[in-house]
Amino acid sequence: MHKLLITLILVFSYFTNIQAKTYYVSIQGNDENDGLSPETAWRSLDKVSVTVFQQGDTLLFKSGDVWTGGVAPKGSGSKVSPIVVDKYGAGANPRIDGQGQNDSRVFALTDQSYWKIVNLEITNRQPQGGENRLTGIYVHASKDKSIAGITISHCFVHDVGSVSDEKNKNFSKGCGGIIFSGLTNDVLIEYCHVKDVSVEGIRNSSDIKCAHFVIDHNLIENVYGDGIVLHGVKRGSAITHNTLRNTCYNTSQANYAGAWTYLSDSTRIAYNEVSGITGGGHNDGQPFDADIAVNGDIFEYNYTHDNAKGFMLFMPSAKNVIVRFNLSVNDISNGSGNQRLFNYTVRKTGNNNKIYNNTFFIDAKVDYLFQGGFVGTFTNNIVYCLDSVDSFANKPLTEKGEFFNNCFYPLSITSINGPAGKPDKNLSLPCLKIHRSIGTPKIIAQRLYALPRKSPLKNKGKVVPDNGGRDFTGKDISANNVSAIGAIW
Repeated sequence: MHKLLITLILVFSYFTNIQAKTYYVSIQGNDENDGLSPETAWRSLDKVSVTVFQQGDTLLFKSGDVWTGGVAPKGSGSKVSPIVVDKYGAGANPRIDGQGQNDSRVFALTDQSYWKIVNLEITNRQPQGGENRLTGIYVHASKDKSIAGITISHCFVHDVGSVSDEKNKNFSKGCGGIIFSGLTNDVLIEYCHVKDVSVEGIRNSSDIKCAHFVIDHNLIENVYGDGIVLHGVKRGSAITHNTLRNTCYNTSQANYAGAWTYLSDSTRIAYNEVSGITGGGHNDGQPFDADIAVNGDIFEYNYTHDNAKGFMLFMPSAKNVIVRFNLSVNDISNGSGNQRLFNYTVRKTGNNNKIYNNTFFIDAKVDYLFQGGFVGTFTNNIVYCLDSVDSFANKPLTEKGEFFNNCFYPLSITSINGPAGKPDKNLSLPCLKIHRSIGTPKIIAQRLYALPRKSPLKNKGKVVPDNGGRDFTGKDISANNVSAIGAIW
């Protein structure tokens, strides 16, 4: 029966693809043409927007051509035969410049499934004196509907200037570079470059959790607000291998973070590099945030550096969160007004939040390492401070926060509001042979911040079950029945 089903699917796919068509669009074309060859190409975005495409169809824009306006093609593909949007010919990617009109989305899909959008350049500039909501690529599922199978790959979305004044009536965090709203499953956003946009870089928002929503290998830079947000996601969702530079550059008190999750189950945030955050408001501004209703998300193997307001925020309802094998370098900045490593607002016991085997190197004055206290376990971490630390936490800690086998250097950083009770096997050793570095590439940083070959910390860690099996550099540690301290073994 199973083999018969597969055969029927393949036969159906074969006949569907026979009927599929390839359409061409060029500024030298004519909308009276059939669009079925480069010589008989269509011309306008309007023609594309009134066409209902079928599964397996391909829509090709001519390389080097530039259009003004927006496009909203119709129709849906299938899982086997998606509708593909791409380019044809040699030269620069085809570009579509939005006109900066209020609520304009340059490339938009609504209640449509199985589209693959590749190799487009998108802009949507704010007109001088304008206060409009603007977006580059927008995918929407209406209330009580769901869509699936959207891929956005190798697109360059830039100069999308949505109104960024939070007090303006048109302000919305649902605007920016690449935005999804509603229940959208099986999404992949990969190898895109999002630059010079407001309010958001890449974001989804859904009250019902989306499955398999993946944001991977993107470059995101110069974003007024959040770099990446996954809001309403579950199994198979991830934020991985992205580079974020100069996100959250707002100077207002509105809160933004580099990459964060909200209403999220078991999302993986891994192998990202986040740097250059200077804004983000009074409470936020960190590279990472386990926000409201986060359960079981894993933040691992990330490299953060040269951010002003700390490493991570935990909201009160965050639980079962794991933070492991991350390298944080200079994520506190003098004069930022928020000179703390963690903003930790979880109060309930039994949250099962675990922070282990990370390396935190700080070359700035620290007000406190933990704002709001700490409840959970903090194990095998290096916290290495070159400048003064006023206090370990901004209020006395309780035994609800457990600290095992960490290296706190210098020891004085734990003297005020430090770990309560009798902390187990914590050390204070000058364990890193590094002094000052700014903007260090990851490939160099993982050597600079590694433990020296004969470091006493190599066998001083507490064994953590199910620790991911690799250290920050990818070294296999699964066979070890001993543990080191820090992210790099």
